[in-house]
Amino acid sequence: IHRKATAATFLKVDGVLCLADILTDDSHSEATRAEAAAVVAQVTSPHLPFTQHLSSFLESMEEIVTALVSESS
Repeated sequence: IHRKATAATFLKVDGVLCLADILTDDSHSEATRAEAAAVVAQVTSPHLPFTQHLSSFLESMEEIVTALVSESS
């Protein structure tokens, strides 16, 4: 996420919840889940100038981490 408008849209649509859904739904392709994992890496970067999304991330963290660990196995 590089632009303010993109970040605002991500927050508006509850992007973290969308990522959690993609990562935990086996009907999505491996490539799609890999892209979602890449976005998780971007939105949790300490270099982002905004942190509003982190509360949503914390709510979904167990699901996201479980999905990421199973993807790497």
